Amino acid sequence: MRTQFSALSINMLQVLHAVLTTRNLSHAAEKLGSSQPQVSRQLAQLREAFDDNLLVRQGREYFLSPRGQEIIFPLGKLINELNELSQKPQFDPLLCSVCFRLASSDYVAEHMLPQLVDYLRTAAPSVSVEYLTWKPNDYQLLANSELDLATTMLEQEPSGLRGRMLGEDVPVCVMSTSHVLVGHVLKANDYASWQHVKISGGGDKDSFIDSDLKSCGLSRQVALTVPFYSAAMEVVSNSDLLVTIPKHIAIKMAEKYNVTWCSIGFITKFHRYWMVWHERTHMAPEHKWFRDVVLGIWTGSLFGITKYKPDNK
Repeated sequence: MRTQFSALSINMLQVLHAVLTTRNLSHAAEKLGSSQPQVSRQLAQLREAFDDNLLVRQGREYFLSPRGQEIIFPLGKLINELNELSQKPQFDPLLCSVCFRLASSDYVAEHMLPQLVDYLRTAAPSVSVEYLTWKPNDYQLLANSELDLATTMLEQEPSGLRGRMLGEDVPVCVMSTSHVLVGHVLKANDYASWQHVKISGGGDKDSFIDSDLKSCGLSRQVALTVPFYSAAMEVVSNSDLLVTIPKHIAIKMAEKYNVTWCSIGFITKFHRYWMVWHERTHMAPEHKWFRDVVLGIWTGSLFGITKYKPDNK
């Protein structure tokens, strides 16, 4: 059966290039890491595909046919392009000019963005960042290229996405320092007796509490829902409303606002922090570099990887 030119593999074109450039089957076999009989059989197939001798033996020497001389230059160019295509691109952050879209909570933005921008100004001055507030279940934004990376609270890595768990934390109840519940470990009745603020930005911080309350025959009243920690803290510090947030954030907020926090005695839930991204960017060198930068800043910061245990009060 005649070998069709269109059916030639990249490997066969590489064999042809080696044969034409060395003009010697033994030397071509050595260059290819093959054997002389194997190269001879492949040359026979190539002659059939091109309908030309390509390489002609005369005495102890080999000579290119006119067709062989005609194709050696474009074939060499094609082989070089294929080699470049098969090699992983070299990534240099100094030459990168990508705008990375990152999403998380306003709390993470407040603590991470100054460090991130400061690092990028030196390491990758042409890189820019667009920061968005992450909302629970906004995974489609990662799939359709509207987001490159997100940090959020999840039980486990979402299906269809790549992810890395960054740490764990326990939820606590934050209140004004003058609140009557200060100093208590909150029971379900205590918790449900007061109105609450719910923070919608950054991940699911407290919806599991509604399930725990329901199992006790109780429910809570959410008086205000806001996307930002700062807004929630302003309201809570000047009212008798409660808000449930991760413990390490509550500790930091108590340094800035007139608030304190109490353990929640009727739950054993842990928050798990994840960094998530889509499969489409997993292997891209610039995205891998950016993920490593964000991870390095996260783990080296005050809001980074921690593993709080519930207080035994």
